[in-house]
Amino acid sequence: MPPQLPVPPPASAIYQPSPVYLTGEEELRASSLANASGLGLTISGRILRPDGTISPIKFTHAPNSTRTIATTIVGLSEGWLLGLTVRATTGAPAFGQTWVLLELLRGGGGATDVVQTLGMGFVTANTPLNWPGGVNFLPTDGPGHLRSIVGTTPAAGAEISEVVPTGARWEFLAFRALFVTSAAVANRFPSFIVFDGSSGDYQNGAIVAQAASLSIKYHLAPGAPAPQLDGNNDLVIPAPVGVRLAAGFAINTGTANIQAGDQWSAIRYLVREWMTGE
Repeated sequence: MPPQLPVPPPASAIYQPSPVYLTGEEELRASSLANASGLGLTISGRILRPDGTISPIKFTHAPNSTRTIATTIVGLSEGWLLGLTVRATTGAPAFGQTWVLLELLRGGGGATDVVQTLGMGFVTANTPLNWPGGVNFLPTDGPGHLRSIVGTTPAAGAEISEVVPTGARWEFLAFRALFVTSAAVANRFPSFIVFDGSSGDYQNGAIVAQAASLSIKYHLAPGAPAPQLDGNNDLVIPAPVGVRLAAGFAINTGTANIQAGDQWSAIRYLVREWMTGE
């Protein structure tokens, strides 16, 4: 008699390998927040079907680059959900630039309910988000993402205003800008203002006047000593440490006696950014 091939055991005889059993009516939703362009994520995993076979899961997801939510929903077959992994497979996001949320939905069509949150956290090409066993992070957790930003040059005689974009939260780290005064005779006194959209919450400025026809590079630095001007016409102004700014807040200048021909330029600043999903 020829040998018998093994027959997969019935579902009732299989030890439950996962706390998540799918009925075949659930869907997996991947949602993301990102502040980088050209990104693509791959979500992969496995389902143990009732007949004992393994069914793979694999689909791609494209995050938005504007700190707004992007979603992808796929149907799932019946069985035990064994595991999921999310990894950046297109682009090269730094840690803190791409956040992902994995959820199980039930309902289909229009009205769907979230029945379980599987995991949430940041992903890169080399740092995946895993379920089960992964560490959960809210988008405002973690070290954030360092951004060096080239500011917008205002018109002559106008002030700097750098606004925190929608969906972002910034921790201010450093700021610099060049101020060139025209030949108009007047003593200018530049100040830096943290502005909440309606009023200034913090202001500090130069104690040294900038006269006509001068170029001074101003540096705003958290924790710096009292304002001082060095021999290279660099002036450092202190700022509070650990200031976090919500979307809509701004870093402005306010220059006493500014003249029509005065010009702010060469604006650059360093912030630590988190995404809020708001």
